[in-house]
Amino acid sequence: MDLWKTAEAIAAEASRDSGLDDRPNADPSVLAVAYLGLRLVPSKTLGPCLIEDRIYYPRGSSETLIAYAVAHEVGHFLARESRLRLSHADEEAVASRIGAALILPRRALLRDFRAGTRAVDDLVGLWPLSTARIMQRRLVELDA
Repeated sequence: MDLWKTAEAIAAEASRDSGLDDRPNADPSVLAVAYLGLRLVPSKTLGPCLIEDRIYYPRGSSETLIAYAVAHEVGHFLARESRLRLSHADEEAVASRIGAALILPRRALLRDFRAGTRAVDDLVGLWPLSTARIMQRRLVELDA
């Protein structure tokens, strides 16, 4: 099984089914709450984690950090829902890949990239929940 392709497919399906797949402001928090029925809980003591139907994230974090923390934990939820049998390390990698793909959906990101917006900083300007680091990683993943 190609874990990267599987993670990409899981993210694409969730983004498409939720209607969030073609927007630069695709907020994984909306996907988590409205589509998956998860609850978001700011916490002073817990780092980002998924416990039952709750995603905990650090209280007072930036919007981009919250978006990535939620997207990553949604990645864990979706990987578990798809009944993948993964080691802990593989699940972490898959959750990271799903999370990045939820923040930067493949089709819409490649559309912007192919339209001539190639500088990472310019792309980050179009995708407000991303960071330069996530954008660079995603572009490498997509071989753009």
